[in-house]
Amino acid sequence: RHLAREGDVRAPLGTLYALNTLGAALGCGLAGFALLGAIGMLRTALVAAAANLLVAALAWSLDADATPAAVAPPDAAPPPERRDLVAVAAATGFAAIACEVLWFRVLHAFVRSSTYAFTLLLVVYLAGIVLGGALYARRFAKHTKPWGLLADVQSALAAATLVSVAVLGRAGTLTALLARLTGHHADADADLDHL
Repeated sequence: RHLAREGDVRAPLGTLYALNTLGAALGCGLAGFALLGAIGMLRTALVAAAANLLVAALAWSLDADATPAAVAPPDAAPPPERRDLVAVAAATGFAAIACEVLWFRVLHAFVRSSTYAFTLLLVVYLAGIVLGGALYARRFAKHTKPWGLLADVQSALAAATLVSVAVLGRAGTLTALLARLTGHHADADADLDHL
């Protein structure tokens, strides 16, 4: 409703998306790297639930103070351009989740703890979304050719995916290099799989 009051929602929506995802990345990192080992799974889940309730209470209090915005109901049949955009978003989301599964399986082969592997992957993945949302809000929200921008972003994502596959093929070499630089092996971390 707040964004519906704005004339142009693109930059505020990018900022909101970046901030929301930043909270997810911080929560994921805190849970996976600190809370699970310190207080266990049940208490970590209770902390997360309490944080969600706190955010919900804050949102409800802000909503109670706000005057409702007059929002036009959505069209029964969205225009073809909107349908195309939804199709591109769905295909991009499918490819992104497929890559996430692939990256996790490869990373898990080199990081003994699946908890740490998944946490690391998810924090990096979410941080990329945060950077993308923030960059869009600051630099590209007023782009004069949004479909051209979308094509450029999709091309960059495809190239980055191909590079990631090439890097994953050398994951053993990279792990050995990191072990030499840090002085210990990745699989020496405490295993949290039993949680």
